[in-house]
Formats: sequence, structure tokens, C-alpha cells
Amino acid sequence: MNGLMQQWRGVISGGVMVLTLGAALVTGCTVDTELVNQVDKFPCQTNADCLGPAFICDPNTSLCVRDTGPIAIDCIDEDKDGYGANPDGERERCDFAEQDPDDADDTIYPGAPELCDGKDNDNDGSTDAPRACEDLSQCNREEAPPTGTFFQCENSVCVLKPSNQSTETCQNLTVQCVSGAYEALPDECKL
Repeated sequence: MNGLMQQWRGVISGGVMVLTLGAALVTGCTVDTELVNQVDKFPCQTNADCLGPAFICDPNTSLCVRDTGPIAIDCIDEDKDGYGANPDGERERCDFAEQDPDDADDTIYPGAPELCDGKDNDNDGSTDAPRACEDLSQCNREEAPPTGTFFQCENSVCVLKPSNQSTETCQNLTVQCVSGAYEALPDECKL
């Protein structure tokens, strides 16, 4: 039937199907539309492959279906972070409306917390940027601090500090994230 459907085009009008092949016009073929709706499945790639304006190509199944209005497209979310990567902004079935900038990585999405991993997790153009904070609760990251360190909210920015605060050097030290890894602590600041 698929080969036939690709050669013939038809329009159902008042229960009569008008078929065309090239410039030839064939009329008088009656189609039982209930039978078409319930039994036959016509593969399609575009709406033009279906039986006219009463039918459209369902993008989820690639089958012609009766046009009942807009079809909601399933959320394409490969990394399962709730942000879809659907083209053309069709993400109404996704948990969040914003587009996922990297649908293969569940740590990258709009508003994601920045991690020290060499990636732009929140897609703001900055890699491994410190997170703004008002208090310590906003510094609890998705990652555990390296051994011998802790997160602190300092001057409205989350910073990583050495746990050993016994010297002035250690008290003033902020451990930086460089190329996706935290700097090593100086010996005097290790526990």
C-alpha cells in the first residue's frame, strides 16, 4: 500500500475519494472513512503523504491520523534532567520549558549549579564560575567538597576554604577551581 500511496494522491470529499496520478484524474471511488480510521495505517513523513486536509502525519508515530488539532510532541530528554532538546521550541511535555543546551549531560541545563568540572553547567557563558550566595545554605553544591575543605559564603560568593585554619595563610586562602579541578592545598593548610 505504501508504494501505491506514494504514486496516488487522494482527497476525501463527502465520502468520495478523488485520486490523481500525475495529470490524470480518477473519480468515482467511494471510501469508507470509518474503515480508513479504524483498520488501515498509512505511513507518512509529512502531511502531504496523507489523504488530504482531514488527515495529518503524526510525528510521534509517522502514521496518518485524523486531524483533531495540534499534536503534543513528546519531550525529547535524553539525559533525563527535565529540560528537553526538542526542535522548534516544542517542549510542552517536558518538565521545564527552557531548551537543554546539552541533552547528553544531566549536569548542564538552564540555571544548573556550577560545579568544578570544566563545564558551563548553567549555560551562562562562564565555566566553573563561583555561585552567588546570601548565606551558607546556597553554597551546598551538588558535589562534595574535597577532603580537608569546606564551602563558605564569603562576600556574597560561595568559596572553598581549607578546613585547617591554624595559620593566617590558611585563613586567607580560597581554593580555586582551575580547568575542572580544585587546586591542591598547601602543606601547611592540610589536616
